Amino acid sequence: MKKNVYAYCLLTLAIGYALGAFLGLPCADSEKLSGDVNALPAYSANREIITSPDYMCFQKKYAKDKEAQARTVASLRVMYSRIAEFSSLYRMACMSTVDNDKLQNGLASLTDVVLHNSESFDAAAYALKAAQEMQEGKKVDMKKALRNAKVAYAAIESQIAGGKAFVASVDSFITPQNLQDNIMAATARDMVASHCSVNASLAQNDDEIDYWSNMSILAPDVNMASK
Repeated sequence: MKKNVYAYCLLTLAIGYALGAFLGLPCADSEKLSGDVNALPAYSANREIITSPDYMCFQKKYAKDKEAQARTVASLRVMYSRIAEFSSLYRMACMSTVDNDKLQNGLASLTDVVLHNSESFDAAAYALKAAQEMQEGKKVDMKKALRNAKVAYAAIESQIAGGKAFVASVDSFITPQNLQDNIMAATARDMVASHCSVNASLAQNDDEIDYWSNMSILAPDVNMASK
């Protein structure tokens, strides 16, 4: 039985947010980070997801907009958690493909993304702190904050590209006949696909949303999200 990868999107996003909260966001106010992510909505008036730096409070026209400030804080919290979750997915992908030479090219695409995770973490943390300080009425370097926000946002898009190559690599190798022998690789693939599906929505990339929404789950019976 096939299941659409979107069936796991909300759980993936929730896991990522929880992971980000567990790890903690450096340079961020812990009190403001606690509680429900919905307390600081990352949505526009018509309920579209907004994470693009073009709409953040670091843009001059939104600098004094309280809703934009709250949205910026929420968006950066989500971005940080996505970066944290991707690191965990990468470790799982490594463990599930370590003895399979045919999947190493796909894994390399994830490695290229993870190599920049430290920079992306720092950028998200810096921008988040700046947005929180703007909520408090403090003066911040908005140009620097915007540059860092763009670095964090770019990480979300890079994850989609890297994830696509990994998923394609696994798909070209696994067949119904060898699925059980490669169930961990299939599960890692499914989780990466789910992660990228959420990222596509966060980035409001219509082409990627269409691509990931039409993808099936390889191992629905063992994928952790199905339990």
